[in-house]
Amino acid sequence: MRARLRQVGNSIGLIVPAHELRAISARAGDIVDLEIRGVVRGARSGWNDPSRWEGAAEEPLLLAGASENVFDDGEWEW
Repeated sequence: MRARLRQVGNSIGLIVPAHELRAISARAGDIVDLEIRGVVRGARSGWNDPSRWEGAAEEPLLLAGASENVFDDGEWEW
């Protein structure tokens, strides 16, 4: 989830969408744990940082080495 920080008097506030709160059965006054990964300065800021992508360290699934199957033996009709 992404949220925009807003000025609230002399403080900074974070608005959490209602559907996110309903998903965890949270209400006003409840204490929640938040994980802050960093600040996004632009629309695509940090896209090239592999630590932000889940599973980025895993090897990609390459189909070139996959074995053939019965489905591939027949002619395809479009």
